This record gives sequence, C-alpha cells and structure tokens, in this order.
Amino acid sequence: GGQREIVTVRELTPEECQKYYPARYMIVSGERRWRAAKKGSLNSIEIRVKHYASDKERKLDAYMLNEGRVGLSDIEKALYIADLAKEWGWETQTEIAENIGESQMWVSQHLALLKLSPVAQAWMMPDVPEPNRLKMQPAMLLTHASHAEQDRLLEKMPKGKTAVRQVAWLRNELKQIGIDVVPRVRGARALRRTVLRLAEQVEQRLGSMLKAPEFDNIFKSASQAQTIELVEQTTKTLGTLQQFLSKVRRLADEHRLESAERKRRQEAAMQIRTPASPPVRVPQLSPPVSPGISKPSPTVKATAPEPQCPALQRAASPSPPQPEPEEEEEDIPPVVKPRKIVAAPFKRGESVFGSSQKPKSRPTTDLTVNYFDDNAGRMVMDKVSLAQYVRLWQSGKLKFQQQNTEKPEHLPTLEEAQALLAG
Repeated sequence: GGQREIVTVRELTPEECQKYYPARYMIVSGERRWRAAKKGSLNSIEIRVKHYASDKERKLDAYMLNEGRVGLSDIEKALYIADLAKEWGWETQTEIAENIGESQMWVSQHLALLKLSPVAQAWMMPDVPEPNRLKMQPAMLLTHASHAEQDRLLEKMPKGKTAVRQVAWLRNELKQIGIDVVPRVRGARALRRTVLRLAEQVEQRLGSMLKAPEFDNIFKSASQAQTIELVEQTTKTLGTLQQFLSKVRRLADEHRLESAERKRRQEAAMQIRTPASPPVRVPQLSPPVSPGISKPSPTVKATAPEPQCPALQRAASPSPPQPEPEEEEEDIPPVVKPRKIVAAPFKRGESVFGSSQKPKSRPTTDLTVNYFDDNAGRMVMDKVSLAQYVRLWQSGKLKFQQQNTEKPEHLPTLEEAQALLAG
C-alpha cells in the first residue's frame, strides 16, 4: 500500500488563484493517484512543485508526462500536439515528431484526424463506450469526405464491429459517392510485406479450393454464358499474375546484379594502391584539420605536421594561416607529376570551374572532399589541406576517382593544387 509515485503539480496563475480559491496548486501529472488517495482515505500525499519558464513548456511537460500513463484517445493526442505545435512554432511534421519523441508517420496520421467534423471527433472521445467509439483506421478514411458526408456515414456505419469490417464498409460507401481511396504502401519494406502476405493468401485460398470435393462440380447446372464468363475472368487474372511474376523476377535479378557490382567496387577500392612515382616533397602549410586521414602513401613523403582536433586548431589559430616565406620556396624541389592521373573531362575553352574565365586565385586553406578512408574502410567526407588533397589525388582515393565520375567544380585539378603548394 501507500503512495509509490510522486504527484507533479504547479503553482496557479493569478487568474487561476481567483477562479479556484483557496487552491494553490494545479495537478500536472497524477490526477488518478490523487483521486485514489482520496478514496483510500490517505491524510496526505507526496507532491513535487515544478516551476515552468513559460506556458508552452508547461503544456509540453504535461503531454510528455501524461501521454504514456493516462492513455489519451487518438483525437485528444491530435488536439494536444496541434496546440503544442502552435505554442512552440513547430512548422513541419518532422519537427513535431523530433520534439515529442514520435515518428513522422505517427504525427501525420494524428494530425489528419483534425479534418474530422465536430460530430466525428466527439465519437472518438473517451466518454464514448469502447464498442461504439470511432477507431483510428475508420476515422482516417472519413477524413476524405466532407463534414456533411462524415456525419451521414457515421449514422449508417455499423457499430460494435471490428475496425477491419468498418474500414471495408466505409471503402464501399465512399466509392459509391465517387471517393475511391487507394491504400498507400509506405516504403520498400512495407511493400515487400504486402506482396508476401498477398501471395500467401492467394496460395492458401486456391490450394484449399482445389482440394475441396465440391470444386469438381463448379460448372454443374451452369449456363454457357456463366461458364464463358468464369473462364475469361480466370484467364485475365492469370495473365495479370504472369506479368506480376515476370516483373518481380526482373527486379530481383537487377537487385542481385547491383549488389554484386557494388561489392566488386568496394573490393576494388580496398585494393587501390598509389601509382609508382618519384617521391614528392610537400611544403609545410597550416596543420591538417582532419584526424580521419590515414597515414601518407609509401611513395609520398609528407612534411606536414600531425593532425590536430578541429576545435583545438580553431582555438589555437583563430586567424587564417599566413603564406610561406618566399625564401623557403627555393628549397622546394620541382613537383613531379605521377604517371597516372584521373581527371574529370571538360569541354574545350571551358575551365573545370564551370566558366570560360579562370578564377584569379584559389583557396589555400582546407578543402571539403569525399574520399576513401583506409582505416574506416568506407567513403567519408572531411576537410583536408592542399597537401593531403594532393596525396589523395595521387593515390586515387577521391570519390570521383573511385566512381569514375566528373570532378566537382569547387575542387582544383592536381596541377592547380600542386601549383598552389609551390607558389
């Protein structure tokens, strides 16, 4: 016995103090515990007074505390999240879902209930007896009709039936008034489940029918027109099933080929090595930003300092890096081009930057690139220095090299990057 959970309350506003005098607090979560304490003749209960910075925070906290305990009806949840979205300024369903801890589909389905007429919404309230209460699935169908049609259909809809039967009845009624609601399948996984379930049902029904002794008498006392109609419809259905089966097989074959090709490319990417070329000495620039870059290739000797955390680097050097002194440039040997260079094609008279006139200068700081990381074993996106960019290009690990596609316009060519390093 005794109280197991604390009752959460808040202080009354000045207006509420006048309205509910002499009360001092309003229950946020635990009204049923409070009522049970009164029935159990408890002299006192343990409470927690919670203070809120604003009314919208109080509403959000009340919803999060009560949603999992009280068992709000679907229409109450819809009204509650619509009020929260207005208070907090949430504009998209995704934003609402992230803030209340639900999926975007869940939010979409409940907000659709607000399209119901006041009469239909009243049928979803908790005070309606459970057998007669309007359930979620039939209510979703009703939202496709006008308010007048909703009220008319509610009067005719069979009460006390399962949601599946009510949905089937509503589909037929809506079709008669020109509203053909096609059920939507969301996502490839849901589509696979639907097709598998349909195939199992067809196999089970047809198998049971073929085994039934009465099936041999299917054309007994049937007219010639009835026989022809059944044979033609069966032939038509069989043709549709054949087309369906052919498409499923074709898609399955394409999926297998794509999976095999993807696996082959991944294995090839893991085996890529730096092309043989004389060592290249790279001048020291600003410390590289990305800690995810693997150690340099054996054929490239880099003199850049060790990687450093981006936050530490920004704190240590808030100003942009200064260019190298001119006297150090004399010690840099000429850059030797690798024998194999993968470059994106471009049209004659047009630079790789998408314009007919070459930019005056290139960035000498970090570049954001996609490349294959040996340590991670996959493609990653990170910021790299020009020296690292040259090494990645020479080792063939840039994404556009791996996928044999055009080079992104914002990236320099190998020659331009080497020229920037040399100058």
